[in-house]
Amino acid sequence: MYCFIARFIIFFLLIYILARKCTSWVQPQIGIYPGFLDLYSANRNFVNSGDLITGQPYTLSIRMDNTDRYDYLIQSCTYNNKYHFIDENR
Repeated sequence: MYCFIARFIIFFLLIYILARKCTSWVQPQIGIYPGFLDLYSANRNFVNSGDLITGQPYTLSIRMDNTDRYDYLIQSCTYNNKYHFIDENR
């Protein structure tokens, strides 16, 4: 009886550990680059937030590595709680 309970607990602990590993969140890498970049641009000279110049063109890049199995939807993107880049896909 005790052996059955021990196996039962070990089984559910294993399931719990595997479930947590499989559902870990991918952290996006967000960068702002000078000018307009397309998807194939290799520019990695990002701009620091303090160096932004009003009126200049910039590209907001959001990279998420190892996410080829899932689709993601960005609902909103706000800078300093003031500038809304993306707002509910409008």
